[in-house]
Amino acid sequence: MSFDYGREQEFYQSARLSAGRSHRHLELYLRALVADPETIFGSKRVLEIGAGQALYSRMIAESFAPRQVIALDLVPAQLAAYQAANMAAGVFGVGGDCFHLPFRDESFDIVFGSLILHRFRELEKVVKEVYRVLRTDGLYLGIEPSLRNPLHLYRQFFADHSPNEFLLTGTRVRTAFTRSGFQAEVRRLAPRFPFVCRLGLATCMGVWAEKE
Repeated sequence: MSFDYGREQEFYQSARLSAGRSHRHLELYLRALVADPETIFGSKRVLEIGAGQALYSRMIAESFAPRQVIALDLVPAQLAAYQAANMAAGVFGVGGDCFHLPFRDESFDIVFGSLILHRFRELEKVVKEVYRVLRTDGLYLGIEPSLRNPLHLYRQFFADHSPNEFLLTGTRVRTAFTRSGFQAEVRRLAPRFPFVCRLGLATCMGVWAEKE
């Protein structure tokens, strides 16, 4: 199934904005994936894909001293909801899609994505674009829902969500990145409840992929 641009835009245009929402809780998830984000992001050019309201972008910009942070989303209204906060944090918002990233080759040191890859059944096309805009030795970092977790399974079948979403396996993610020229690793994460990883019920998949 191909990505449905129209239904994705319709879904996120419809009152999914939450003014005043804090981004501080997201640092817990990022630190579960990146042990030393100050070093990883410091003085780097960072692109967040599928940024939504750019909560992660603002957190990275305000906490880890990157050189530049650009937040990209298909639905400009999502970015506009926090335009003032984004500008104050030094985050630049761009409308665009992940299949055709509007940036030159090798523009970024890091591409970050949260809950975005599981919308793309044509995942390899997106990964190739990520590869293109990353510099040599650049890094993709991502956090995705884990299909091993019962809450995500319930949401997939019974809760309201993007029409493009599906449950993505770690093997599929790793294969897509490896075939595109990355050294890729998928980690099981449960930042709030670490013990569930030992039970095989991790809430998230953490994606760490280095461009070779």
